Amino acid sequence: MQGKLIFKAIGIVAFFWLFASYVLAFQPDKTMIDYTIGWQQANSHLFEITIQTASQGSDTLDFALPNWRPGRYLIQNYARNIQEFSASDDKGQTLDWEKVDKSTWRIQTNKAVIVKIYYKCYANILDAGSSLLDDKEAYFNGTNIFMYLVNKRLEQCRLTIRTPENWLIATALKKDSANTFLANSYDELVDSPVIASPSLKTDEFTYANTTYHIAFQGQLDYDIKTTAEQLRKIVEQQVKIFGGTAPFAHYWFLYHIMPNTPWHGVEHSYSTSITMPANAFASERGRQSFYSVSSHELFHAWNVKRIMPSVFLTPDYSREAYTRLLWFFEGVTSYYGELSLKRAEIIDERTYLAGIEKNIVELQFAPGRLITSVEDASFNDWLQPDDKENSRISFYNKGEVLGLLLDLEIRRRTDNTKSLDDIMRYLYQTYALQNQGVPENGILTAIEAVSGNNFQKFFAQFVSGCEELPYDQSLSSIGLTLELGVDKSKPEAYLGIRLSPDERGTILNVTPSSPAMLGGLSKGDVLIAINNAQVNLANLSELLMEYRPGDKITLTVFRTRQLHNFEVTLTNSGNINYQLKSLANKSETQQRIFTSWLASLK
Repeated sequence: MQGKLIFKAIGIVAFFWLFASYVLAFQPDKTMIDYTIGWQQANSHLFEITIQTASQGSDTLDFALPNWRPGRYLIQNYARNIQEFSASDDKGQTLDWEKVDKSTWRIQTNKAVIVKIYYKCYANILDAGSSLLDDKEAYFNGTNIFMYLVNKRLEQCRLTIRTPENWLIATALKKDSANTFLANSYDELVDSPVIASPSLKTDEFTYANTTYHIAFQGQLDYDIKTTAEQLRKIVEQQVKIFGGTAPFAHYWFLYHIMPNTPWHGVEHSYSTSITMPANAFASERGRQSFYSVSSHELFHAWNVKRIMPSVFLTPDYSREAYTRLLWFFEGVTSYYGELSLKRAEIIDERTYLAGIEKNIVELQFAPGRLITSVEDASFNDWLQPDDKENSRISFYNKGEVLGLLLDLEIRRRTDNTKSLDDIMRYLYQTYALQNQGVPENGILTAIEAVSGNNFQKFFAQFVSGCEELPYDQSLSSIGLTLELGVDKSKPEAYLGIRLSPDERGTILNVTPSSPAMLGGLSKGDVLIAINNAQVNLANLSELLMEYRPGDKITLTVFRTRQLHNFEVTLTNSGNINYQLKSLANKSETQQRIFTSWLASLK
């Protein structure tokens, strides 16, 4: 009798154990949020997205779509493309919802264990940071299309991509199965763009235990192995700056080749997405642009994706993330992007120096350099003023020039025992490896800590201030000087306008203090003639070649449908450029620093 009772007790325990196992097996995974993306008709450009999560006992759940994306410091309001939103429970019962602001949807859970939302997202823009659906491919950046569960961005995510049969998928996300991928958080999910296509061309190479994948979407008229070999050289030079090992096991270069597509790249922690014109590989200049953009975006894997301003560490996608450090995280990245090409011997010394000259010309002819500091340009990038061309500067451009001058100034003050490379390593070890963001004074602090020199005056004058940059002081450390040169292909006489490319000849900008501004011309005027000779963008330079500085000319324009004549006195500097020249008596020290600066890292 006792044995029977024991047997019965064991049976009851086993039954309850099996029942509990069965129940647990069908409980929602409270640490996983499931995303599914697919489409019915590609030419509608409508992605269909489903997100499923456990309600975790909440009466309401808020889902929101970002208003901006990292790498583009502009409110873009992605919610504008959302259509046909709905919510339901795991039984398919409709749940009530309301929109509480422009990009947040609040769901009434009605005690449901599982909550699902469904919506469509219109995607018909192809650039590196946008999303596109058509009959040839599905390309998406998660910030554009995937909502997040508010206050639950650290939950694990699973993404299922429903594609036609035989389509390939390229993404840095960890593969779980054929069309299913995993991310440790929402931020990782949306930081991993995806290309799905039947015609992807791929290759890969390995350096220092990291595999670098290359994927081209579009007609590739170039040897993919050659691109892999060159990219490997760039990878080597950049990885060596930070100690010889990359902070990832896999990295993806994602490329879109399209007719009439401009160069555009966006950085991500484990990948980069780049759009490029169809004829890019047809010329040496185009090939250089390919490696230049690739190099820039790769360096971002350290500088902005891991070494980052404090405000980017856990960004608030609903509002602006202000920092005065974009000049460093974008401009200095540009500096290293080009320097890496020289160190990798993809470009020669003269080509590299010509790029520096071009950047200096751009900066020195930017009116805004005298009224807007590079810190203010960084902070205010969220605003796009109507007079941006005259009032602002590019923090990419000035930041790149500052990267050069800081590198040379550190080398000059330390007799080449330290350089900007050491600053990058310091920032990486002090902040990135400690999962900390760089404070607003962190760049200055790092430079002073590493170099043992006071750089406060330099920053006050040239970073926080608008004083002209000390080119000769810094360039002298490598035996170079900056000289004014003349471009004989351009007219010496200077007018100071920018015309639209069409035949109409609309004045798009008038430079402050230029002859055109002093003579009375205005943005929006339609330029008809110079001294009664018809003019547009195509022949403006040719006409100005006939005149000399000091000549008076009559400009005929339409303004608010009325004809006006303005007398303008031309000045010089129309064909001025800047050239780097070697000093006549370059010292051994200057030559040593010059060689060290451009040499491949060993």
